[in-house]
Amino acid sequence: MVDREDWFIETFKPQQNHLDINASFNGWMYETHGDELEYVFDLSKNSNRVWTIIEGDDDTLFYSSGFHYVNRLGFIVTEKEYDGDIDIQVE
Repeated sequence: MVDREDWFIETFKPQQNHLDINASFNGWMYETHGDELEYVFDLSKNSNRVWTIIEGDDDTLFYSSGFHYVNRLGFIVTEKEYDGDIDIQVE
């Protein structure tokens, strides 16, 4: 059985952060400031490939489709676009 995070990886194919070779989340996470934020924000205007890493109320983590401000830890950019609102709990 494939868990939700594996499904996310296989389906959407997260890209390595090309601006920081030491990025968190397997090298996928873009930070919430500076050049990384600018890159992700600009990309989010024209594509459905930006995901926000969100910390929930009980310290659970989610990959949430789209660009979000509240409770964000960072962003992930994927090769494949999503369709609609998707939240994936990270185990």
